[in-house]
Amino acid sequence: LAAAIADAADGARSIAGGAGSVADGVAELADGAEQLAGGARTAADGASAIADATSEAAGGAAELADGVDAVVEGARLVAAEADGLADDGQDVARDAEGLASGLEDDAATIPAWKDAARAALGGVVAAPVTVTGTRLNALPTTGSGLAPYFLAIALWVGALATYLVLPALPGRDDRSRWWLGALATFLAGAALGLVQALLAVVVLRYGVGIEVARLPELVVVAGLAAVAAVAVTQALVALLGTRGWFLALVLVVLQLTSAGAWFPIETAPAFFQALHPLLPMSHAIDAFRALVAGGGASLVAAVLVTGAWTTGALLVTFATARLRTGGPAGEVLPATA
Repeated sequence: LAAAIADAADGARSIAGGAGSVADGVAELADGAEQLAGGARTAADGASAIADATSEAAGGAAELADGVDAVVEGARLVAAEADGLADDGQDVARDAEGLASGLEDDAATIPAWKDAARAALGGVVAAPVTVTGTRLNALPTTGSGLAPYFLAIALWVGALATYLVLPALPGRDDRSRWWLGALATFLAGAALGLVQALLAVVVLRYGVGIEVARLPELVVVAGLAAVAAVAVTQALVALLGTRGWFLALVLVVLQLTSAGAWFPIETAPAFFQALHPLLPMSHAIDAFRALVAGGGASLVAAVLVTGAWTTGALLVTFATARLRTGGPAGEVLPATA
């Protein structure tokens, strides 16, 4: 009995130890149950996400179906166009065959050039036109080209200086011979102008050394230009006094700008192009150029224009002189210069 009681005590102690183990197992089971509950909640969330993704996939599948339908329709159109393109390609192929055949026929007719002939033909193709320039009546220096311009300027400046020294009309005129004073003052100025023209040509030829092809004719034309300058200046001074001398200076400036001496007159403004054929200096310079260079230009225009200006200026001078003596007998109107 004592031994059995000892065994029972050992068994009780074993049962007590097993109960502790059972308690620990129950605790672990409780933890596992909580983990299982969390996993269940996670699975539920995943199931919701899967459901949403499934809905989106269903919408994408519908859009994909629509896209596939569009692709199919486009494929039908491409197939239809491919048939037309194939027909066009066949036409192009036939045209290419015809072009190749024509080129072969043309190539058969092209002559075979030798090397020398081919080189000559290449030179002709490279430079088909050759310009050979020949200068007619060439001037040796730039000074020879500018000499006519400065000669004309000198003659007009000389006329201006003449009527700074001489009166355009005499101080007192005889009423019965009113024209005599105007003629005398013109002849005096014209004589000075002719001397100036002769000296200018001589200095131009022998002093400066400008070659002149037609020297005697240059002297004559320069004399006519000088007389025209004197007549015009006298008429303006006789009519307007010192204001007329200023107007004569303005006229000289207009003639210089419209003469076309430095550049062709076609490059000047339209106003000066219109004045060019009307003014005496333009024609005088053209005549001087022809005489210096030796060209065959006609001098008729220069002679006619300078003569017309001279005649018109003399008429103005005589009319002014007549008006000055137009009062009663013995009365002389005041002179304007």
